[in-house]
Amino acid sequence: MEQAPGCKGRVLLIAKSIREHGCLREAIESAGYDVSAVRDGKEGVRQYFATNPDVVLLDLDIADMNGADVCRAISKDGAMAAPIIVLSPKIDLSEKLAMFMAGAKRFLQKPVDTEDLLVEVGCIAPGPAFNANP
Repeated sequence: MEQAPGCKGRVLLIAKSIREHGCLREAIESAGYDVSAVRDGKEGVRQYFATNPDVVLLDLDIADMNGADVCRAISKDGAMAAPIIVLSPKIDLSEKLAMFMAGAKRFLQKPVDTEDLLVEVGCIAPGPAFNANP
């Protein structure tokens, strides 16, 4: 998928409640990123391989798949796999470890501070076009 001129990159948001994350989407878009959002893990994995995003935001509150399974499916893309930032209301050490082992790169606790999220997206996204300053 071709990136729009002036766009810092593409972000895929996988979250059961897209409405709940409307403010996150708005903040990321206003910082210059293209954002696509899906409501479940299976569609997220399909969308990932169809659009090749630069960063994936994965809310663990999805019903159809375990978050670790989503990470593993995306990580099958090998060295080309986009970094995954996990969003969760709790930070349980065993869950966090499982997510990292499945391929997650960062873990943010909900409710997510939009400035923290923009810093994480800007730091983790590949390429020189990315920068944490909106």
